[in-house]
Amino acid sequence: MRSTGVPRGQRHHEPRHTEIERLSRRIATHLEPARADGGLAPEQLDDLRSCLYGRNTVLRLHFTQEENHFSLAP
Repeated sequence: MRSTGVPRGQRHHEPRHTEIERLSRRIATHLEPARADGGLAPEQLDDLRSCLYGRNTVLRLHFTQEENHFSLAP
């Protein structure tokens, strides 16, 4: 397997971290203008909700897999 520059035990986490960061940036693109404009526009709500649910799901999976990984560590 080609080396990715990521320590062996952390390689399997990289795609989830990338997705968490991507969703966090997408959420920020909704919240930054909302702060300036005094609230969210109605057309933003569906995408923002999808991003929040998606990030929550990825985070829950990530934390569950980390707990399982570290609980099995010697």
